[in-house]
Amino acid sequence: MGNNVGIQSGGYDADGWQGMITVGNTIATSAGMFSPFIGLEWQQLDADSFTAHGSPLPIGVGSFNIDSIRGLIGVKWEAGVTQKMKAYASLAYAYEFQGDAPTTRVSFGGGSYRAIGYDLGDSVLLSAGMRWKVADCTTVDFGYRGEFAMDDGLDSHGVNIGVNYSF
Repeated sequence: MGNNVGIQSGGYDADGWQGMITVGNTIATSAGMFSPFIGLEWQQLDADSFTAHGSPLPIGVGSFNIDSIRGLIGVKWEAGVTQKMKAYASLAYAYEFQGDAPTTRVSFGGGSYRAIGYDLGDSVLLSAGMRWKVADCTTVDFGYRGEFAMDDGLDSHGVNIGVNYSF
């Protein structure tokens, strides 16, 4: 009996960069601290091509780039639940200035076709969570972050856990 399954090998590399700047004003109320803000966000992803070797049906994906510049407008909220615990939330609208869909070539088993991703479009950004002060200079965060496309684009959801140390 022969073995028809090859060992797949290949290399894949991608570099991503992101920068964001926001400005806002904090308003204290009995319901907590509200901070309306505006901002600008830049993201870039450069993905190298990938080819899997060692299979009767080799797979290849061409390189591609994704560039995004978004304008942000929203509001942040934070309120004390106890002396050491705070709840926080943020709601923002993200306007995509570039909006081009990433494209690349994909090959499979000798055939090749063009793959087109989702257009980068406008989104609603939502985050919510809790922050605990565990020491004078240390907090622990647990929260949710979601991005909801305004059109047929991609939605994303994530949970974050973080430890922050201030000095």
